[in-house]
Amino acid sequence: MDAIVPLIQPSSKIPKPVVKRFNMIRNGDVITFPYIGLNHEGVVTSVFPYNANDLHEVKLTLVHFNYPGLFGTRTVVIEELFFDLKKENVYVYDFSQENHFHSQEVVKRAIDRVGDQNFSTFSNRSSHMSRHCKTGKTELKILPYKKATEITNISPGDVIDFTYCRMSHEAVVIKVEYPETIKCSVVHYKYTGVIGTRTIVEEDFIFKLADQNIFVHDYTRCDIHQPEEVVRRAKSRLGEQKFNIFTNRSSHLAKWCKINE
Repeated sequence: MDAIVPLIQPSSKIPKPVVKRFNMIRNGDVITFPYIGLNHEGVVTSVFPYNANDLHEVKLTLVHFNYPGLFGTRTVVIEELFFDLKKENVYVYDFSQENHFHSQEVVKRAIDRVGDQNFSTFSNRSSHMSRHCKTGKTELKILPYKKATEITNISPGDVIDFTYCRMSHEAVVIKVEYPETIKCSVVHYKYTGVIGTRTIVEEDFIFKLADQNIFVHDYTRCDIHQPEEVVRRAKSRLGEQKFNIFTNRSSHLAKWCKINE
């Protein structure tokens, strides 16, 4: 496994994977990224695709020590940056073997550091700040890493590595945002009014994720069918009119389609 090892940043000997899709970076991640020609560290505060049709183009909100020029004062800032993961290397640090904070706490700790001007090349640069947000520690050690290849590979609280101003840079992911609008085709019991007959239909919905909360059920602890079988089972029920609020509504339909019982 290769690692980025910039001459002036021995902390970047920490191995980390390259991000190639926006879904490999998540809010709260600590990342290394190119900055003024060198690798640079920061904390990711949001992730969303720059182009809804291309998982490789992503805009991240990061917390990191900025570079204000030779005579400026290095300050921890929150900043939006664009990456094309097909052309630029972004890595996510793997803290699975270390004690670390939950993603929400990592994000909070990172935002709390905004405005900090106590920069030190040897003891308090972005890599130290990012690690402190993630683990509460500042000492640097070798960590496994994985290359992010799409936006869904990145989550809040992740630590990522990317090129920032031509430097290897680490940051913490604070927030992940997906395309503002998505179109979904769903199978469900359609409501046709108080006196109408509920029927299972396939219907398209437009969701505005900025204004609506859409939740995905987690079936990781269940014995579930393969996605293709779930879709097949759902479509096999189209036209059914056996609605019962207690025993056969949309939630019962969904469970039957998904879980192998």
